[in-house]
Amino acid sequence: LKSIAGDEEISGLKDVLKNGSSAAKISAIELIAWNTQHEYFKEILPLTLSPDEGAKAAAFKALPSLAGQEDQEALLNLLRSAGNTGYVSDIQQALASSANKINDVRKRSAQLLKAMDGSMDKKLIIPVLARTGGREALSAVLKEFENGTTEMREVCFKALTSWTDYSASSALYEICASGNKTYEA
Repeated sequence: LKSIAGDEEISGLKDVLKNGSSAAKISAIELIAWNTQHEYFKEILPLTLSPDEGAKAAAFKALPSLAGQEDQEALLNLLRSAGNTGYVSDIQQALASSANKINDVRKRSAQLLKAMDGSMDKKLIIPVLARTGGREALSAVLKEFENGTTEMREVCFKALTSWTDYSASSALYEICASGNKTYEA
């Protein structure tokens, strides 16, 4: 199907998502993700709550391929409810993918920063900010690094070392130059 499928054939997989066996649902989800059409995000998102672990895992893996810029709120809600499940990384990738589809680079991190100021666990958002970048995001991560607990400092430092562009390099240099033995190496 991958080699001959067009958009019309992919739309035929919607029935499989509702009525198919577990293996068929997993295959359908993977094909929909491969097709990367944003319109299927709303079809796949509810499957993240599926009692079928295989379909649930496939749905989480598909989110980054399907997420559009208007899906950030839904993904943030999903991240809030995910807790410490093994799906956090998939949701973070989907959030980064969604934010990076915003054309204005300065606005990519805006909704994530807003969520950080709210009830969202900051440790879940900071790794996403490293993928979306921007001056405001960098300032927020540096603030958390300077004022945070040891655990928060680790999360922030890891985010700074994996920042999307060179803008975090001066911050990393200052951290190293400060004489902090933990991060100096």
